[in-house]
Amino acid sequence: MSRSTTNNELINKVINEEEASRFDGLDVKARMVYQIIEKSHNKGIWTRDIKNQSKIPQQGLNKIFKALESRKLIKPVKAVNAKSKKCYMLYDLRPSKEVTGGPWYTEMEFDYEFISILHTFVMNCVRRLNKGKGFTSKEITGKIKLAKSWIFRSDKLVRY
Repeated sequence: MSRSTTNNELINKVINEEEASRFDGLDVKARMVYQIIEKSHNKGIWTRDIKNQSKIPQQGLNKIFKALESRKLIKPVKAVNAKSKKCYMLYDLRPSKEVTGGPWYTEMEFDYEFISILHTFVMNCVRRLNKGKGFTSKEITGKIKLAKSWIFRSDKLVRY
């Protein structure tokens, strides 16, 4: 049983036995915390927001987080915009681009190498291709999509 996100009605849903066993033995507070995290979808929710919504003291929340994590119901996620804060989301979800930083980040670190390669590629498009007349952003996007078969060697665009 859970609450609808649109009109706050109670919803009954049948789940398989394996999933049900993951919830077996959880108290009301743990289920409430799970539902708060569930509502955040793939954006996650900060521990402070969970604390404010649940009105559960931090020590109690820490025990609940540990229990939910051990059952693989939730997972902690580090967000690129606040690395020191703890954020939680459901275990089976993939974090949104807003949380991970999208293609500009690798393992929570800004990917300078990727940006450098992309910069070199775009500059090659603007300078060398199309006889130096440049490209529109739409044309550059098309070239990037085609670039899966190209690599950079000594500042030259080389097909492999």
